[in-house]
Order: sequence, then structure tokens, then C-alpha cells
Amino acid sequence: MAIFHYNLDLLEKYANRIKKDDEECFMTLLASTVNLQVRFHALIPYLPDDKTLTNRLTAIFSEPVTKAMEAGELRPDFKINEDLTLLITMLGSSMLYTPQKEKRSRIKRAFKLVMEGIKPAFL
Repeated sequence: MAIFHYNLDLLEKYANRIKKDDEECFMTLLASTVNLQVRFHALIPYLPDDKTLTNRLTAIFSEPVTKAMEAGELRPDFKINEDLTLLITMLGSSMLYTPQKEKRSRIKRAFKLVMEGIKPAFL
């Protein structure tokens, strides 16, 4: 649990440094989360089902998600309480069983595929 809280401490500090009026804040913060997952990927299977962790994560992402939705960078039906953890889980699981030398390129590809899926659809 201490490692997971430590990771959230790092993410929270980084989120506080990101420019508040930056409309790319969500993407930047999500990329940082993915980088932490790459670094600590071996621990992902041991992530406890703890509402404290989920609540902290949601609080850290709350403002960036709102700004991204207002800027049209996130689909309007994105639900932070459900979709954020799903999104992070999808990206994190792309690291399991990936050889070390392929991790960076694989996560970049997974990030690109997922990001294209969460942006609003334009007809």
C-alpha cells in the first residue's frame, strides 16, 4: 500500500506543477501516470481494491478532466469515476509480459490507440 500511495504522492506533486490553464493537462497527467506504471509494472497485479487510492486518483484528475472536456479533448460521456480507472488499467495492462526493450514503444502505441478512442467523434 505504501508504494501505491507514494506513486499517488508523486502524481499529485506533478499535477500541482502543471500549468492550471494548460488544456493539455489531462493528457500530460495521464502520460505521467502511464510512466509510473511502466516503472512499477510488476506491482500492478498486487494493486489492492482500495477506495482510498481510487478517491485520491479521481481527485488528482478532477480538474484536468473537466478542462479537457471543456476543450473538446475528451468525449462528453467520459465518466471520471468509472472511465479513468478503466483507461489507466488498460494502459497499464499493456505492459504485462512485454520485454523490457519493447516497453516504451509499446506503451506509446497503446497510448495512441486509447487516446484516439476517448476523443469526441466528429461526424
